[in-house]
Amino acid sequence: MIDDHTIQLNIPADFKYLNVVGACLTAILQHEEDLPTRDIVTSGVELAVHETCINIIEHAYAGVMGRITLAIQILNDPHRLVVKIHDQGQPFVLPEIHPPQVEGDIQIRGYGLFLVHELMDEVKYVPKSGNNTWHLIKKL
Repeated sequence: MIDDHTIQLNIPADFKYLNVVGACLTAILQHEEDLPTRDIVTSGVELAVHETCINIIEHAYAGVMGRITLAIQILNDPHRLVVKIHDQGQPFVLPEIHPPQVEGDIQIRGYGLFLVHELMDEVKYVPKSGNNTWHLIKKL
């Protein structure tokens, strides 16, 4: 649901525009009162949203230009940050989320989704051809 307090961003699906998303999230969270671990929450949310956008760029669009739309809200009762991320790329099947391996062969990829799930309180992905949506929620 979009209301008067929703921030909307619509960026090209390109790594160089992710700094715009990070700056917006930082600005929003800087204005939240009574957030005792502001820096930790802010960096965690930024990392989770960046990792989600990276997956969209690499997997949903896979080298084809597209756009990423974000709707960012602070909601009360309970106090939480909600980030909805939408793309029109190819849907993909989420792998089971397992902690990264620390023994044996060094794991090069596959940390992103694990981090997203660890940093956010709720993560939901709704894949539909040409209409994929991520719902990320962080309790404040």
